[in-house]
Amino acid sequence: MVPHRSSRPALAIVAGLVAGSLLATIGNPIASASDTATRVASHPPQCGPGAVHIVASTDHPAYPPGRTITMTSSITNVSNATCTIYLGYDPGFSPSFTVTKTNGTVVWDRCWLNDEPAACFTALRAHALRPGRRYEQKATWDQRSGPDGGPVVQVPQGQYTFTTSYQYIGSASTTFLIFVG
Repeated sequence: MVPHRSSRPALAIVAGLVAGSLLATIGNPIASASDTATRVASHPPQCGPGAVHIVASTDHPAYPPGRTITMTSSITNVSNATCTIYLGYDPGFSPSFTVTKTNGTVVWDRCWLNDEPAACFTALRAHALRPGRRYEQKATWDQRSGPDGGPVVQVPQGQYTFTTSYQYIGSASTTFLIFVG
């Protein structure tokens, strides 16, 4: 099973905004529907691709088999105005972390469970990113992969690509090697 990526951006944005606003009203028994609508409408405009700089990086350019790989996803607001990015409530969906072989086959995704394919939780929350500010997340991978149902094994040596993507904005990639020697 391949992790789910929403093909309905507008619906997911609204769901994330409403979910975030509804979560903000839990514990406030006086909050009304109009309070929630005001919160949804009060977010700065969504960051566009030209307003941000997305970077995908790893802690080393090459790794021996079995060494943990630390990947970092960052997004920096390079514009002069605050804008909104949408982040997953649960790590995995936005920003996404995906590792592929040179032929494009996915060997690991942060949504996977125990190095096997699994689905992502797809609720999003709005996050205001002020000018010059950077948001980052890290994920680690043990170089193991397997089909749904196993077996999970060490991936072979070779070149791999780590790609990170921010929902509705864009993505960035970097390559690294796993080598024997």
